Amino acid sequence: MYKKLLLFIILSILLNCGYHFGIVLLTGDSKISIDSISNKTFYPIENSFRTELEQAFYSNGLTIGKSSTSLNINILTISKKATSFSSTNSPEEYKMTVSIEYKIIKKDKEIKKGKINDYGLYRPDSQEENKALTDAIKKISQKIVENSIDKW
Repeated sequence: MYKKLLLFIILSILLNCGYHFGIVLLTGDSKISIDSISNKTFYPIENSFRTELEQAFYSNGLTIGKSSTSLNINILTISKKATSFSSTNSPEEYKMTVSIEYKIIKKDKEIKKGKINDYGLYRPDSQEENKALTDAIKKISQKIVENSIDKW
């Protein structure tokens, strides 16, 4: 009897130790379809956004393709704001902020939705506005993936 109880306790501890053995979407799938990326801004970033999303999902062990689970993105706004100024009051740094909303749908049922904002920084003399935009898109893509997965 004592050996069975000890074995039960050891197995309980090992099985509940908190290790993560895999990653799946909240819907239980390991594959997702990026159905639409709509854009209400004048910046043509849909293709860049799709590429960054695919990379973020792939790097977390998930695949992109035909699936009953789909992701829809709506790019709401992109704003640029000076964040620091020189002694002559000229902008020294800009912040590009991208705001999106997303929905995860499985078999016509909305599973999760949310809004995410993030940003990238650039100096006006560096001609790196596109890099700032890409940085913001990368951060948002990673947040979408983090909000979409279940670790077990």
